[in-house]
Amino acid sequence: MSRNERLHSGGLGDDMKIPPGVIFRRYCLYKFKRSHIEAVAVQ
Repeated sequence: MSRNERLHSGGLGDDMKIPPGVIFRRYCLYKFKRSHIEAVAVQ
């Protein structure tokens, strides 16, 4: 794989090493924290 090909594929190769469930959980946690912070700010 050439350097250019690696650049074009972006970070996809790295993402594939992480199980999709981990990414999903991380995303949910992030969304939950965001909404929690916003809820506290509203009060």
